[in-house]
Order: sequence, then C-alpha cells, then structure tokens
Amino acid sequence: MAEGKLTIKQEKFCNKYLECGNASEAYRFAYECSKMSDETVWKRSSELLQNGEVTGRVKQLQAQLAEKELITKEELIRLNVSIINADVLDFVDADMVDMKTEYGVRQVPSISFQDLKSLPPEKRRLIQSIKIDRSGSPVVELMDKSKAIETINRMLGYNAPEKTANTDTKGNDLPQPTFNTDRFFQLIQMSRSDD
Repeated sequence: MAEGKLTIKQEKFCNKYLECGNASEAYRFAYECSKMSDETVWKRSSELLQNGEVTGRVKQLQAQLAEKELITKEELIRLNVSIINADVLDFVDADMVDMKTEYGVRQVPSISFQDLKSLPPEKRRLIQSIKIDRSGSPVVELMDKSKAIETINRMLGYNAPEKTANTDTKGNDLPQPTFNTDRFFQLIQMSRSDD
C-alpha cells in the first residue's frame, strides 16, 4: 500500500465512523466480523483508529463536512439538548374526564394528540416515529434521550479516557508493566499453592 493511501475497507471504515461516531459499528460495516467477538471487534476498531493515516482521513472528512456547513457542532449540540429537554406534553393533551359506567361516574385518563401540523418544526423534529398499536391507538415515540446525552458527552469529550502519566519524582517516564497470559496463569498457580 502506497504511503498516504487507504485500503477500500479503511475508507469505508472512515466514512461510516464519521456517520455514526461508533468505531465498532464502523468496523463491522467495513470488515467481515461475523466470527469475531464484540471484544475483538472493539480492539481492532480501536487499533484502526490509532493508525495515523486512518485518523488523518477521518479528520480530513470532518474538515470537508465543516466546510460545507451542512450543520455546525453548535447546531448539533442544540438539537441534542432539545431532544433531552423534550416533554411528551408538548405533543399530547392528558387529562382526567368523567365517564359513565354501570357503577356510576368514574374519572378516567384521556389522552389526545395535539395537532401536529400546528407544532413548530423544531418540535416536530423531536418525533422519531408515530405508529398504531394493536388496539388501534396511535403511539408517538420521541427521539432517544440517552443517545442525545451520549452524543453530547462524546462531542464535548466528557467520556474521553483520562490520561495519566507514570513518572518518577523527577518527571521521567516509568516503563509500563507488561502482563501476558503466561504470567497470569503463573500467578494463579502461585496463589493456589499458598492455600
């Protein structure tokens, strides 16, 4: 492979990663993973993101999108904040009404939809789907608040791993300990012989 040139699979990974923001999902899209465990997919996708050419391509694609100004980071954050703050009562009217039954008048819940056409577009965008359930009643599903929180955390770097430096008292880097499976099994054997 020539310097600075990505494979077709790496290019697919970069594009999907930009689309979904999830390295494992992007890896599954670009590579054959049917026989891989989730842990293996996560490890390989993380390794791929450590590849300088792949990271460079992701940044290049992000810059191209930013130039087109299809949507700014601020707009994305604003949209996700509105998803988090969405209130179901913006879309339905819930009330208690009197209903005559054979046992007399009872109060029962009454739910009716607001006229969705009269809602402002920014409110209508918060609706993910409208379905009819088995009883014939409409069901409104709003955008996923958990995903919106996750997206904001990722965009603002709140969920980034903390970097800690292992240094001595003079500030020199300390070598990182390595741990392999052979050493792991040795420690298990040693702990069993201590019992």
